[in-house]
Amino acid sequence: MIEYVLCYAVSMDNPDADWIVLIDKVPPEPRERGESFVEDSIRYPLEAIDGHTWMYNRINLPGGKIEAGESTIQAAVRELKEEVNLEADPEMCELIGTIHGVGWAIYTVLCPFSGPFQTDSSCCDERPVIRGLRQALSIGSNILPELRTIIPLCIAKQRWQMIVSTDRNDFHYTLQVHEQ
Repeated sequence: MIEYVLCYAVSMDNPDADWIVLIDKVPPEPRERGESFVEDSIRYPLEAIDGHTWMYNRINLPGGKIEAGESTIQAAVRELKEEVNLEADPEMCELIGTIHGVGWAIYTVLCPFSGPFQTDSSCCDERPVIRGLRQALSIGSNILPELRTIIPLCIAKQRWQMIVSTDRNDFHYTLQVHEQ
């Protein structure tokens, strides 16, 4: 089974902030496998997104594949740092939800961090986007469909599980919300 992690960044300095860190994981135009391109002084390796057609033209939470020997929390802390240059406190991170598919799972982790609610795209291979929550949820079809469901659950710190259809391009799911 392939395992991934999504990071819901929460400011420890201002936990009621009405902002969310999202990632645009899409290259501006298709290229051939093995190429890379530069946009706004950032080099984008295409291998990182090859084969993930369901993510094309979509906005997501920061995250990525869990590496061998890495815990879910370790992966979340690493991905948040790599993708948006925010440093989460691993002691305060917690698994809040899981998306199950056929042969894969995505774990969503609340990632508390200190410092300003800003990202630094100069360090990263992704394009970070900070949005107000209402604005983020009204992005339209560019936001991954499950985020419209899981972001409010993350805000409420409500534990949940989602089981999705086998075809990521035809998104259907069953949601189970756990009692607090």
